[in-house]
Formats: sequence, C-alpha cells, structure tokens
Amino acid sequence: MSRTAVAAVLLLSCIACASAYTWDSCGTRYDRLKTTSLTFSAEKGVKAGHEATITTKGTTDLHVPLVTGAWQVRIYELGKAKSIDTAVGNLISALHFTDKLNTTFEMSVGFTLPEPQAQNNFTASLMATDQSKGMYCCLEVMYSYEN
Repeated sequence: MSRTAVAAVLLLSCIACASAYTWDSCGTRYDRLKTTSLTFSAEKGVKAGHEATITTKGTTDLHVPLVTGAWQVRIYELGKAKSIDTAVGNLISALHFTDKLNTTFEMSVGFTLPEPQAQNNFTASLMATDQSKGMYCCLEVMYSYEN
C-alpha cells in the first residue's frame, strides 16, 4: 500500500473518531415517542460555543392528542456533580409527525455546546413531556469535543 493510501486511511479514521457519539434511551416502554434513529451534529464542529442539533426519528404510541409540551436538554460532564448547562424549547415546534395518522415522527432540537469544566466527556440528556406531564421521550447522547 502506498504512503498516500495509508495517510488517507489514517485521516479518514481520525475524522470518524473525532465526530463519534453514542446514544441510548433512558425512558420506559410507556414513552410516547419510540426513537429508532438519532443523529447528533454541529455544523461548525463539535466544539464549545457551537450550535449542536439532535435529530430523532421513530414511531409513536400516543395516548391522547398532543396539545402542547416542552423539551429540555441537560448537559452533564464526567467529573462534575451536577449538570453544567440546560436548554429548553417548545415541543410543538420541534416535533413533526411524518404521516397523516401521526404514527411516525421526526424531532429536531438545537442547543449551544458548553465550555468543558472537567474531562471533555459529556452526556446530553434530552427529555420531552406533554401538557399532562406525560413522558414523550428520554434519550442520552454521549460525546466529547473534537480536537
């Protein structure tokens, strides 16, 4: 393999590692939004001060019509006892049903990435509730900042 090919492979693997994240549900089987895919990105790079977006897609299990609600993202950093930042927004603006029967959805929320205070190992906890305080979703995105 040529040196150029080896350098290209190493560069691509570094780029993939730099923007790596994982996610998991922290909700229950009773959540109204059943997330099947999630993307976490920041247009100008995953760095402090940049605007990040969490976009989710999946199916719904609605018990009553959604009238109003709110979403909240709390950012935790390994080594800190409490959350280091919080963002909130209108669930109606963030959530879009993708079919006429409201059985599938797409949700997108944005927030500013905070300055690191400890170890550059973050968890963004996204929670959404409706007008009755019914849990719509609870998701955790684990990430670290790019170098």
